[in-house]
Amino acid sequence: KAWANLSEKTFKKKLFWTSFFISFVYVLVTYYLYTYFRGEPFEYDPTDGLGYHNEAVWCLDMFKQGQLSNYISWYQENHDFSDKGYLAYLNTLYCIFGPNILLARVLKCIYRAWMCILVYKLASRTFGKEVGRMAAIFCMLMPNFSFYAASHRKEMEMLLLNLLFMERTDFVIRSKHYNFINII
Repeated sequence: KAWANLSEKTFKKKLFWTSFFISFVYVLVTYYLYTYFRGEPFEYDPTDGLGYHNEAVWCLDMFKQGQLSNYISWYQENHDFSDKGYLAYLNTLYCIFGPNILLARVLKCIYRAWMCILVYKLASRTFGKEVGRMAAIFCMLMPNFSFYAASHRKEMEMLLLNLLFMERTDFVIRSKHYNFINII
Protein backbone atom coordinates (compact mmCIF):
# COMPACT_ATOMS: atom_id res chain seq x y z
CA LYS A 1 0.00 0.00 0.00
CA ALA A 2 2.87 2.36 0.77
CA TRP A 3 3.97 2.20 -2.86
CA ALA A 4 0.50 2.85 -4.33
CA ASN A 5 0.91 6.62 -4.61
CA LEU A 6 4.50 6.76 -5.79
CA SER A 7 5.26 8.32 -9.14
CA GLU A 8 6.03 5.81 -11.89
CA LYS A 9 9.71 6.72 -11.92
CA THR A 10 10.03 6.40 -8.13
CA PHE A 11 8.06 3.15 -8.15
CA LYS A 12 10.34 1.59 -10.77
CA LYS A 13 13.47 2.72 -8.95
CA LYS A 14 12.21 1.39 -5.62
CA LEU A 15 11.04 -1.85 -7.25
CA PHE A 16 14.40 -2.43 -8.92
CA TRP A 17 16.54 -1.74 -5.85
CA THR A 18 14.31 -3.56 -3.39
CA SER A 19 14.22 -6.61 -5.63
CA PHE A 20 17.98 -6.44 -6.07
CA PHE A 21 18.48 -6.09 -2.30
CA ILE A 22 16.25 -9.09 -1.48
CA SER A 23 18.15 -11.27 -3.95
CA PHE A 24 21.54 -9.92 -2.96
CA VAL A 25 21.00 -10.64 0.74
CA TYR A 26 19.80 -14.16 -0.08
CA VAL A 27 22.77 -14.71 -2.39
CA LEU A 28 25.26 -13.60 0.28
CA VAL A 29 23.63 -15.65 3.04
CA THR A 30 23.43 -18.83 0.99
CA TYR A 31 26.91 -18.35 -0.50
CA TYR A 32 28.56 -18.19 2.90
CA LEU A 33 26.20 -20.68 4.53
CA TYR A 34 26.82 -23.35 1.89
CA THR A 35 30.55 -22.62 1.95
CA TYR A 36 30.54 -23.10 5.73
CA PHE A 37 28.48 -26.32 5.69
CA ARG A 38 29.68 -27.90 2.43
CA GLY A 39 33.06 -26.34 1.76
CA GLU A 40 31.81 -24.87 -1.53
CA PRO A 41 29.17 -22.24 -2.33
CA PHE A 42 26.74 -24.64 -3.99
CA GLU A 43 23.45 -25.92 -2.60
CA TYR A 44 22.97 -29.54 -1.60
CA ASP A 45 22.81 -31.76 -4.69
CA PRO A 46 24.15 -28.99 -6.97
CA THR A 47 24.32 -31.24 -10.06
CA ASP A 48 23.70 -28.75 -12.90
CA GLY A 49 25.15 -25.68 -11.20
CA LEU A 50 28.38 -27.34 -10.14
CA GLY A 51 28.72 -28.97 -13.55
CA TYR A 52 28.34 -25.62 -15.33
CA HIS A 53 30.87 -24.02 -12.99
CA ASN A 54 33.46 -26.80 -13.34
CA GLU A 55 33.17 -26.83 -17.11
CA ALA A 56 33.49 -23.03 -17.31
CA VAL A 57 36.61 -23.23 -15.11
CA TRP A 58 37.98 -25.90 -17.44
CA CYS A 59 37.23 -23.68 -20.45
CA LEU A 60 39.06 -20.80 -18.76
CA ASP A 61 42.09 -23.04 -18.15
CA MET A 62 42.09 -24.13 -21.79
CA PHE A 63 41.79 -20.47 -22.85
CA LYS A 64 44.80 -19.51 -20.69
CA GLN A 65 46.83 -22.40 -22.14
CA GLY A 66 46.00 -21.33 -25.69
CA GLN A 67 44.02 -24.53 -26.33
CA LEU A 68 40.57 -23.02 -26.70
CA SER A 69 40.11 -24.73 -30.08
CA ASN A 70 40.40 -28.14 -28.37
CA TYR A 71 37.72 -27.13 -25.88
CA ILE A 72 35.45 -25.81 -28.65
CA SER A 73 35.77 -29.08 -30.58
CA TRP A 74 34.93 -31.10 -27.47
CA TYR A 75 32.09 -28.72 -26.62
CA GLN A 76 30.47 -29.06 -30.04
CA GLU A 77 30.60 -32.85 -29.93
CA ASN A 78 29.46 -33.41 -26.34
CA HIS A 79 26.61 -31.02 -25.60
CA ASP A 80 22.92 -30.89 -26.25
CA PHE A 81 21.63 -27.78 -27.94
CA SER A 82 19.63 -26.86 -24.81
CA ASP A 83 22.73 -26.50 -22.62
CA LYS A 84 25.05 -24.64 -24.97
CA GLY A 85 23.73 -21.12 -24.39
CA TYR A 86 24.16 -20.89 -20.64
CA LEU A 87 27.54 -22.56 -20.73
CA ALA A 88 28.72 -20.17 -23.47
CA TYR A 89 27.50 -17.26 -21.31
CA LEU A 90 29.30 -18.60 -18.21
CA ASN A 91 32.47 -19.33 -20.23
CA THR A 92 32.48 -15.75 -21.50
CA LEU A 93 31.85 -14.35 -18.02
CA TYR A 94 34.70 -16.41 -16.53
CA CYS A 95 37.08 -15.50 -19.36
CA ILE A 96 36.43 -11.78 -18.71
CA PHE A 97 36.19 -11.71 -14.90
CA GLY A 98 37.72 -15.01 -13.80
CA PRO A 99 35.87 -17.88 -12.13
CA ASN A 100 34.04 -15.61 -9.71
CA ILE A 101 30.94 -17.45 -8.50
CA LEU A 102 29.74 -14.52 -6.42
CA LEU A 103 29.93 -12.09 -9.36
CA ALA A 104 27.87 -14.45 -11.54
CA ARG A 105 25.21 -14.55 -8.83
CA VAL A 106 25.20 -10.78 -8.28
CA LEU A 107 24.50 -10.44 -12.00
CA LYS A 108 21.54 -12.76 -11.44
CA CYS A 109 20.29 -10.31 -8.79
CA ILE A 110 20.39 -7.56 -11.42
CA TYR A 111 18.53 -9.81 -13.87
CA ARG A 112 15.87 -10.52 -11.26
CA ALA A 113 15.39 -6.81 -10.54
CA TRP A 114 15.15 -6.13 -14.28
CA MET A 115 12.53 -8.90 -14.58
CA CYS A 116 10.36 -7.07 -12.04
CA ILE A 117 10.52 -3.93 -14.17
CA LEU A 118 9.59 -5.94 -17.27
CA VAL A 119 6.63 -7.53 -15.43
CA TYR A 120 5.50 -4.06 -14.41
CA LYS A 121 5.68 -2.74 -17.98
CA LEU A 122 3.95 -5.75 -19.52
CA ALA A 123 1.18 -5.98 -16.92
CA SER A 124 0.62 -2.21 -16.91
CA ARG A 125 0.10 -2.10 -20.66
CA THR A 126 -2.21 -5.10 -20.55
CA PHE A 127 -4.21 -4.61 -17.34
CA GLY A 128 -3.52 -1.05 -16.11
CA LYS A 129 -1.03 0.58 -13.73
CA GLU A 130 -2.52 -0.76 -10.48
CA VAL A 131 -2.43 -4.38 -11.63
CA GLY A 132 1.03 -3.78 -13.10
CA ARG A 133 2.29 -2.60 -9.72
CA MET A 134 0.77 -5.58 -7.92
CA ALA A 135 2.23 -8.02 -10.46
CA ALA A 136 5.66 -6.42 -10.15
CA ILE A 137 5.54 -6.55 -6.35
CA PHE A 138 4.47 -10.20 -6.47
CA CYS A 139 7.40 -10.86 -8.80
CA MET A 140 9.72 -9.03 -6.40
CA LEU A 141 8.55 -11.19 -3.49
CA MET A 142 8.57 -14.53 -5.36
CA PRO A 143 10.87 -16.81 -3.32
CA ASN A 144 11.73 -19.04 -6.31
CA PHE A 145 13.46 -16.10 -7.98
CA SER A 146 15.70 -15.56 -4.93
CA PHE A 147 16.65 -19.24 -5.10
CA TYR A 148 17.42 -18.99 -8.82
CA ALA A 149 19.58 -15.90 -8.22
CA ALA A 150 21.57 -17.81 -5.59
CA SER A 151 21.98 -20.86 -7.80
CA HIS A 152 24.47 -21.49 -10.58
CA ARG A 153 21.77 -22.83 -12.86
CA LYS A 154 20.42 -21.26 -16.04
CA GLU A 155 16.86 -20.56 -14.84
CA MET A 156 17.27 -16.87 -14.00
CA GLU A 157 18.81 -16.04 -17.36
CA MET A 158 16.18 -18.09 -19.20
CA LEU A 159 13.34 -16.39 -17.32
CA LEU A 160 14.83 -12.98 -18.10
CA LEU A 161 15.23 -13.75 -21.80
CA ASN A 162 11.69 -15.11 -22.08
CA LEU A 163 10.19 -12.17 -20.22
CA LEU A 164 12.27 -9.68 -22.20
CA PHE A 165 11.02 -11.27 -25.43
CA MET A 166 7.38 -11.13 -24.28
CA GLU A 167 7.60 -7.54 -23.06
CA ARG A 168 9.36 -6.25 -26.18
CA THR A 169 7.08 -8.20 -28.52
CA ASP A 170 4.04 -6.79 -26.75
CA PHE A 171 5.53 -3.30 -27.00
CA VAL A 172 6.18 -3.60 -30.74
CA ILE A 173 2.72 -5.04 -31.47
CA ARG A 174 0.94 -2.35 -29.45
CA SER A 175 3.05 0.54 -30.74
CA LYS A 176 2.60 -0.58 -34.37
CA HIS A 177 6.07 0.77 -35.17
CA TYR A 178 7.49 -2.20 -37.02
CA ASN A 179 10.93 -0.82 -37.76
CA PHE A 180 14.25 -2.64 -37.62
CA ILE A 181 15.33 -1.18 -34.25
CA ASN A 182 12.09 -2.07 -32.46
CA ILE A 183 12.08 -5.60 -33.81
CA ILE A 184 15.74 -6.22 -32.97
